[in-house]
Amino acid sequence: MFKKELVKICKERGIDPESINVCVSIVTADEIRALKKQHLGLDVYTDVLSFPMLDLKKGQIPTRELFPLDFNQETRKIELGDIVINEEELDKPALFIHGLLHLLGEHHK
Repeated sequence: MFKKELVKICKERGIDPESINVCVSIVTADEIRALKKQHLGLDVYTDVLSFPMLDLKKGQIPTRELFPLDFNQETRKIELGDIVINEEELDKPALFIHGLLHLLGEHHK
């Protein structure tokens, strides 16, 4: 569903898109609100959440050598983390990009 966006963002950053794995979940507004409350302590509406598995710095390329414990032997890919998207906002591919950028170490200023 978001393959085109994943490939574009990875290639712009010098990352082989076939070397990483991202889990995407589509949930209801109530579910994503509950996740935001549980993990961030904020009981408010949101459109996307990211749960990174790696402590990537902006511009850092995730490799097996840097993150050997996050290399999935079955898929032969680095597990970046999870992106959770509110089902009411699926028409906005920028939300996936926003979540992916967080997984890649880019954060709000």
